[in-house]
Amino acid sequence: NRVIKPLEPVGVPLRYKFLPEALKAQGYSTHAVGKWHVGYCAEEYTPTKRGFDTFYGFHGGSQDYFTYTHPGGIPLEKRSSCGNECYDFGLDLFNNTTPDVTKNGKYSTHLFTSVVEDLLQARNPRKPLFLYLAYQSVHTPLQVPQEYKNAFRHITHKQRMVHLGMLSALDEAVGKVTRALQATGHYQNSNGGAVKKGGNNYPLCGKKGTLLEGGTRGAAFIHSPLLQKPYISEK
Repeated sequence: NRVIKPLEPVGVPLRYKFLPEALKAQGYSTHAVGKWHVGYCAEEYTPTKRGFDTFYGFHGGSQDYFTYTHPGGIPLEKRSSCGNECYDFGLDLFNNTTPDVTKNGKYSTHLFTSVVEDLLQARNPRKPLFLYLAYQSVHTPLQVPQEYKNAFRHITHKQRMVHLGMLSALDEAVGKVTRALQATGHYQNSNGGAVKKGGNNYPLCGKKGTLLEGGTRGAAFIHSPLLQKPYISEK
């Protein structure tokens, strides 16, 4: 199905088991924060039915960073020939299965970071944890609070200025999550990292939105304090 559009009645087939389902069976607590985007056409396709104990975030692929809506403004009869920009839907921000109508105006990168911080504070670090954190940033639409734009006032290309501000806010957020893991006792044997999302996947053939290797394979990195640091020995 490639990229799932907001109103499509599809999702990852239920016959496929997701990683949190397998980890939950091994005693892990499992939590998802941020972007879902693998289908929500029926309840059984939503995060808490596919292995996550809790979910806080949005089900679609993109939305406004402050209002958590996706206003397309395109008449229904003209939507068959266009992409994500054609779709109108209302609020897409959920605490498990309940819409959260209280966060209008809060930047999503900041919101998802605070959710993770609260989650880590509230749980016992001795129980194994699988935390899936999928920030919306830096996906379109390009939006960021003014203070992050100010740091890049010298950039004359306006979209690039906003994009750099978004990256700065995301970098700050990752630092906060790392410090929260350390402060709550979750960091000693943790591992984490980021997977490639979209963009150029050269030299593989294809790209995001295709079923070729370039659209289904991507680079990632893993971090853990248990990984041996590189060193040089002359012994």
